[in-house]
Amino acid sequence: MPYGDPSVIFIKYEDILPDLKAQGLIEVADEQNLIRLEMGTESEVGVCHFADPASKVLPYPGAEVFSRPASDIPSIIEQMLSKVHLSEMLVIPVDRWRPIVDCIAFEMADDENWTEIDAMMAMHQNTRNALSVPRSETDVLIHMIRCLLANAEGPQQDIMITSDVRPVLFEIFSDGALSVTSDTSMAEQLARSAV
Repeated sequence: MPYGDPSVIFIKYEDILPDLKAQGLIEVADEQNLIRLEMGTESEVGVCHFADPASKVLPYPGAEVFSRPASDIPSIIEQMLSKVHLSEMLVIPVDRWRPIVDCIAFEMADDENWTEIDAMMAMHQNTRNALSVPRSETDVLIHMIRCLLANAEGPQQDIMITSDVRPVLFEIFSDGALSVTSDTSMAEQLARSAV
């Protein structure tokens, strides 16, 4: 069941998981017990990996790798999201929302649209519920990512952006890396849009 106003809402993680699995996404626990999503191997996928030179995140095998400063990643995501044409994006933390909110709350406080989301966040900060962001609110999402990358302290603040209607996965790593996984034709198009 969704929570919040009609433009930006939270959806229980358990409720969207079947749709994510239908898109080929699977849950994987990493060595720190953080739950990440990955594209399954049932279909051919392409991966674009953008990383700051200081990032310790290794690209997936076969990824097309680009060296970019962490400060460029929000703009890369914005360009790619405009190419994917999603009506809504699902933002999912790898841990809970609390570490992310703690990281971005101060810098996001002056964003009027974030203030509304932040009020809803109080009910969800100890969950992995998906934040459903419509395309009209992409600027709030990009601001959130910019603040996260500037202030994050560890992988518990990594987030993922995906869709329950199109097989694409953006993984934003707190140390300045971005992996984008999708079908091979979309991955090639997204890589061209970001270089």
